[in-house]
Amino acid sequence: MRENVSSRSTFKEVQVLVVDDDEDSCEFLTVALKAYGIKAHAVSSARQALKAFVKLQPDVLISDLAMPNEDGYWLIQQVRQLKAHQRGPTPAIAVTALSEKPHEVLSRGFHCFLQKPVDVDALVDEILNLVEQGKLAG
Repeated sequence: MRENVSSRSTFKEVQVLVVDDDEDSCEFLTVALKAYGIKAHAVSSARQALKAFVKLQPDVLISDLAMPNEDGYWLIQQVRQLKAHQRGPTPAIAVTALSEKPHEVLSRGFHCFLQKPVDVDALVDEILNLVEQGKLAG
């Protein structure tokens, strides 16, 4: 863990929903986030993620873009249409091994974009920044 990430804040109250159809990637991200004290919940499809999202109301959504059937773009579109957002749009981070154009990803509803393999310190930095921005805005 980088010192600047771990010393900036504690993550005891931060809930993250991780969505990735690749079991190894999903487990890696979940275990890594939990090592920082983040409450990470994992699902393996966009449909499962939508159900979990409604139930958990996570602070941050992390989604792979390339998944079979409904992909990460479908998921973010569904999440953005939910009326249950009392506190505004949930911050969302896209991750993918595909060569996506960052501006395309951001224009479709994500707040940031990370290329796989994901640098965990960079991911945690983004989570912290998004959570802090949300607290400042709320």
